[in-house]
Amino acid sequence: MIPTAFGLFYTPWLFDRSPVLAGGVTIIASALLFFMFRGGVVTGKQLSRSSLLYVLFAGALFLR
Repeated sequence: MIPTAFGLFYTPWLFDRSPVLAGGVTIIASALLFFMFRGGVVTGKQLSRSSLLYVLFAGALFLR
């Protein structure tokens, strides 16, 4: 916990487009995965589709 605290203290907290977009994609992907796992059986296709969110995120950063 101590190293994490130092990391948080010495991190520049700049909220520009990239970190906000990353946070949004992470929240959406987490919610999607939560509901998939809550529903029971999760297939590889479902997990692959959820990874497309991160591909879209990388594309958005590239086009920036």
